[in-house]
Order: sequence, then C-alpha cells, then structure tokens
Amino acid sequence: MKTQSADNKHKQNLLFMASFFPTRIFPFKGPFIKNFANVASNDFNLTILTVEADPELKSRFTIEKSQVANFTQYTVFYNPNYSNIPLIKSILNFYHFLLGCISAYKSITNEKGPIDLHHLHSSLPMGIFALYLKFFKRTHYVFSEQVTIYIYDRYKQLPFYNKWLHKLIFKNASAISGLTHYHATEIIKCGLAKDINVIPNVIDIRNYDCKENVNSTEVFKWVHMSTLSPVKGVDDQIKALSLVLQRGFTVEFTIIGGDQSRIEELKLLAKECGVENNIHWLGWLDREEFVPILKSSDLFLLNSEFETFCVVAAEALACGTPVVCPSIGPLKEFVHEKNGVFFNERTPTHIADAAIECMNNLKSFNPKIISNEIQEKFGPESVLNAFKELYLSIKF
Repeated sequence: MKTQSADNKHKQNLLFMASFFPTRIFPFKGPFIKNFANVASNDFNLTILTVEADPELKSRFTIEKSQVANFTQYTVFYNPNYSNIPLIKSILNFYHFLLGCISAYKSITNEKGPIDLHHLHSSLPMGIFALYLKFFKRTHYVFSEQVTIYIYDRYKQLPFYNKWLHKLIFKNASAISGLTHYHATEIIKCGLAKDINVIPNVIDIRNYDCKENVNSTEVFKWVHMSTLSPVKGVDDQIKALSLVLQRGFTVEFTIIGGDQSRIEELKLLAKECGVENNIHWLGWLDREEFVPILKSSDLFLLNSEFETFCVVAAEALACGTPVVCPSIGPLKEFVHEKNGVFFNERTPTHIADAAIECMNNLKSFNPKIISNEIQEKFGPESVLNAFKELYLSIKF
C-alpha cells in the first residue's frame, strides 16, 4: 500500500460513486457533482469512481486514472457493443461494468487505504456497485439523489423491475438526501423512503463574478443554458422572443448548451419565427466561459417542465442576474419577487409577459443582494457542513 501524503494522512478517505461525472467522452456531464467534489476535497481525501460506455473501446473495459484539482478520479470505460445479441449484450454490459468497478475499487484501496465514507451520487448505474459493496464487503453508503426520475408522475411510469431496483438502492442506504423540500416530498410520494435530508447543490460564489449594476442600454440581453432537450421548453422561449420583439423591445438572446443536432433543429424554428438574427448559439462552455455571459445578461430565461433544483438558475443568481421561470416547486424555494419573475403557464405569451415585466423592472433587482442570498443558502460552508452532519449521524 502506498503511503499517503502529509496533507492527506489525517483526512478521512471519502469515495464518491458518481453516476454522472465529467469524462473524456462527456466533459460537461454532471457538473453539479463536480462542484461538490471540489468543495469536499478540501476537507476529505476524496476519490471519484464513475463509469462510462465507450463504443470505440477495443477491450471489454479499461480503467483510467486522472488527478483533478484536489481529488483523484477513476473512470471505468466499458465497451457497450461487445455483442449484438440483445440479451447477451445486456448481460455482458452489466458484467463488464461491475468487473471494472471492482477492479477500480481495488486499485483505490491499494493506493488510499480503506475507504471511511462511501457516498453514492444518483441511483443508476453506480447504485448497483454500491449494493455490491453493501452485500459483499459489508460497507455502508450515503445516497444523494439529483435526477428528476423521482418526481412521482414520472416515477410511476417506470416498469416494475426498474422500480424494484430503485427501491433496493434506497432501502439499503444508511442516509438519503434530496436537493429541495419539493424533491424530498416527491421521493417520499414514490414510496422510496420516509426520511429524506434536504441538502442543496453547492454554489461556490468564488467561481462567480457578481455584476455591479443593471443594464443601462436599450438592447436587452437574455441568456439560457441547458441540454436544450424538449423538457427545457426552448421552443417556446424562441416563440416568446418573437412576441417580445413584436412589442417593440430589442433583445439579444444567448443560448448555451445542447448538441449540434438539437441546435440545428432549434435554428430552423428560430428562422420560422423570424428571430434567427437575435439568437447566438454557443453550445457547451466551460464555467470560465459562461460566467461572464451570465454576469453581462439582463435576465436568465428558464422554461423547464420539471426540475429537482436547477443549478444553472442558482448560478445566474450568483452572478446577480434575475431569473424568469415557471412557478414550479423547487424553483419557488429560492426564486422570489426580489430576484426574479414567475410565469404560471408555460406558453409563449406567458413567458413573453414575464420577460417584459422583468425588463421593465430591472432597476428593482439588487445584484449584490441577490448574489449574497445564494451564497448564504448554497455556499460551500453551508452545504459541506450539512453533509458532515449527515456523515456523523450514521454508523459506518
């Protein structure tokens, strides 16, 4: 076993089993977990274990180790196309995934020593490995859920076997956390747990530059950032932009995120609506690139069908930029009349009305107060202390 450095020898070994985390294949995947990893690595000897399918892989699986900031990342890549026969393909994928995780875990413990704390982030696929460790290695795990599958109306549509697996992962967790009170309530409605700790995503204000004042020009700047998937409602945002322009406003709309095929699809809609010259499509950006855009914008526009938290909305607020969004449960826990405007119906007309209300009242929003509130609610110290209390509350 290798000797740990002097800086780490007194820190507990913490393992994140992260179902979503940036990899060389998907560098923008799971940024919310990476944000917390950057914070947790200051107080723990942190290692990330994640997994990714790589159809270009020549072998069954491989393990790649990398040093990221203050933590070590082990990524298991497996070949998802080792067989073309559906049932055999599923079995081999599961076997290679599990074998790769077991091998990576052995390497981690050989290097770091015994793991003190196991923390599962999102149920699948890494929840399967958490269950393996629980049943065969007698370890315990804390479970933090972030995804929207546990919104009751979505969860009830899952097939029986899928629900059974989710329930098994929840049942065997020593402690569970959700992102908002809304999220926790939805998990309970699904019958997955009775006691959910509410711990939000972390927003480290040191990574965001708060604007000093509001826009004084006649050109209003909007920004949106997401996967651009249909549930994000970008189509109706584009239609709302058309309505706002028809009412005499001048708007530049920057849209961040999404793959190229989705961007091309939305560009066609923008052309049909006559707003193609008012929209800038930037694709995925690193935080260092998108923060200045959030800061320089007049409003962040959101039209999600559902959310569990919405990191990008909180990031916009951290920059002092007000949010225009639907009045759905999780957003109402940190967006209010002093930092944003709600619309009650997700239609182009209602979105346009809310955006106009925000633009007409920009001077009523105090960027510094907006930013400070986000730091108080979701700052590193607050979130990390909440998880430390969670760790201490259970017996590993």
